Amino acid sequence: MNAFSMGRWALIGIVSIGTPLFAQSKTTTFSQAVTTGIVSFSLNQSAQLNVLNLSPTPAGTLTTICTVQLEFRDAQNNLLKQLLVSNISPGDAASLTLDRTEAPNTSVSRFAIRGVVRTGPLTPVASSVIISPIVNTCTVMPTLEIVNNTTGDTQLVTSDTRPVSAPVAIPLAH
Repeated sequence: MNAFSMGRWALIGIVSIGTPLFAQSKTTTFSQAVTTGIVSFSLNQSAQLNVLNLSPTPAGTLTTICTVQLEFRDAQNNLLKQLLVSNISPGDAASLTLDRTEAPNTSVSRFAIRGVVRTGPLTPVASSVIISPIVNTCTVMPTLEIVNNTTGDTQLVTSDTRPVSAPVAIPLAH
């Protein structure tokens, strides 16, 4: 192997080892989470977790970014299904549906689940407006429905939620 070949292999090795250092990972940070109570659904039913963005568009902004993650969890807190919505515009809604056949133990006629909604900080775009930390989270209204798959009728609806953890203080930019 000549010096040129060795140098080329050394360069390939350095580049391939260093590549992960330049890769950027984008993780979503959620500032709050709420959960519904436990509900049960049967084999001929689906659960639908809905969320409506009630956040106003702050004055002086062109738009805001409201990131939301919808989750279905079982009674043992195991994640069954989730959906990350990178932006729900003010006044818009998103939903996640879980059919009973997608949940474990289909031999059991009823299965207990709950919905979890995680929201990220409200991010103004093209603005110099400072948002108060009190309203710095997407304001969303979650509902959980149980729907009869045969008739399409909603058999249960709840909008009662509780915080999953304590609120996180977000410092103001100077």
